Amino acid sequence: MSNPSTLTLQLTLDEVNTILNALGGLPYAQVYGLVQKVQAQAEAQLAQQNGQTPSLPQNQKKPAVDEDPRKSG
Repeated sequence: MSNPSTLTLQLTLDEVNTILNALGGLPYAQVYGLVQKVQAQAEAQLAQQNGQTPSLPQNQKKPAVDEDPRKSG
């Protein structure tokens, strides 16, 4: 099986937001993965431009100390 080709696009933040807004009008099940991918890549690039470390994607965030599953109560 061959790997799909990838593209690198150069878009302004406004252009990316326009694309995300357009995707938002489509059924969630069809576009959620694409929207998450665009948002993650954009966040990483913006953080890099601002000299910051990008945060983890929402589904990979570390639990807060008080969310430790080993705690009882």
